[in-house]
Amino acid sequence: MLDDARRLAEREQRHGVDVTLELYPVDTHVFHSFWSLLPEAADALQKIGTFTRRMPPAVTARDGKPDAG
Repeated sequence: MLDDARRLAEREQRHGVDVTLELYPVDTHVFHSFWSLLPEAADALQKIGTFTRRMPPAVTARDGKPDAG
């Protein structure tokens, strides 16, 4: 999975997508689910939130206006 994630991030960067790939020293898939137990997981969730909040709103193909939800 790690190689796939790296390839995906590299491909998206080549296509102009704002990509951040952060690796943590935790060997558990979806480790961020354990935010209350692992400080690394809480840190990852914080970074995910920061990243998504700075993204522009989605635009629907139907009307070209920001998607309400």
